[in-house]
Order: sequence, then structure tokens, then C-alpha cells
Amino acid sequence: MWQRSEADKLAFAAYPQLETAHFLTGIISTAVIAWGGYVAMQIWHGNKNGKKMAIAFLWVQLANGLVCGVAWKLALVGLPEKDTRDAIMEINILFILNVLFVGAWMVYFKKSKRVAATYECQ
Repeated sequence: MWQRSEADKLAFAAYPQLETAHFLTGIISTAVIAWGGYVAMQIWHGNKNGKKMAIAFLWVQLANGLVCGVAWKLALVGLPEKDTRDAIMEINILFILNVLFVGAWMVYFKKSKRVAATYECQ
């Protein structure tokens, strides 16, 4: 069974908001990933609404990145700056990567000739 490291135990004991952010963002991200798997299966099976589903998923993925980033930044409020500087930089980088990921796939689903041929009525 999975167990927390001593460092995690100490951090969560000293700053319980970190544990809350960890728990909530984990649940939200797991739900988004599960839905993404469902959408991928629907596209793979040729669902006629695949393009709409994919675009909806991408918007949700973008919102997930924003919500999780904000949740983690709020959880870091009140912690010593020397401990949060790197974490904030990492949160910002992850959000930028998320925007690039969503942007690339949005362009593909909206501009691709292959997608247009598959979902021509949308």
C-alpha cells in the first residue's frame, strides 16, 4: 500500500492546506483524465460526435489546469517565500505546457483536413 514519505508527513502537518490542495486537485485531475479516456474511446470507435467531444474535453482540460494551478497557489499562501519560489515557477510552467497542449490539439481538431473529412457535418 502507498505510504507518505516523512517529508510529506511533516509538510502536511505544518501546512494542512497543502494536503487539502493535494487531495482536491488529485480528485479533479483523475476525473478529467478518466473522462479523457472515455472521449478517446468514443473517437476510436467512430462516434459521430467525436470532434465535439474532443473540443469539449480540451476546454475542460484547460480549465482543470487553471483550477489546479490556482488551488496550489492558494495553498502556498503563508508559506515561507524561500519554500514557495520554485513551486510557483513549476506551477506556472505546468500551466503554460497545458495551454500549449490544448492549443495544439484545438488547432488539429479545428483545422485538420483529416478531421474535417471524418466529421464533415460538424
